[in-house]
Amino acid sequence: MKIWQDTAINAAQVPLLQEPLAPEQLPADVLKSLDERLHERAQLESMADRLLARLQPRIEALAVEAVREDVRDAWQQRYPLQGQS
Repeated sequence: MKIWQDTAINAAQVPLLQEPLAPEQLPADVLKSLDERLHERAQLESMADRLLARLQPRIEALAVEAVREDVRDAWQQRYPLQGQS
């Protein structure tokens, strides 16, 4: 991180939040913005869960197909059919 490598900035002067702020210490517009972001995050997580649930059978089928192809290829390399060049 550039800020910690810059010698002009003393790391001891960077303010750190040691204890969480009480909600009444935050401006109303900040709380509203945080609530909106939490709601948006919850919606996106729900959408992602539904999408994964819909994709899971297809992903499992693709994985099975890939393993079958790899096993078949490995078998053919180990035991090539007679009469093929």
